Amino acid sequence: MELESIGYELEYNIYPTPFNASLSIEIKTISSEIDTLKIQIIDQYGNEFVNQNEVITGYFPQNLSLNTSALPSGLYIVLFKYQDSTIRYQYVIKS
Repeated sequence: MELESIGYELEYNIYPTPFNASLSIEIKTISSEIDTLKIQIIDQYGNEFVNQNEVITGYFPQNLSLNTSALPSGLYIVLFKYQDSTIRYQYVIKS
């Protein structure tokens, strides 16, 4: 589903890219309806490496840090999910 079609607003910044031992995510804005945001990191084959729920308090920006030291080098997809909908995704590279 596209972001606009489900009515949620999410602005974020993912850094550094490429990343190594950790991946930082700054959540800038989000709809007030969202209280828990699921963050997943998968590879290009669909294998899941990170799956965690983040409680969003409504105070922004919020900074999250994901430990990615165990991930091998490659292309990954960061998925942001709320309930059953993927509301945003981004490709990232681990060097």
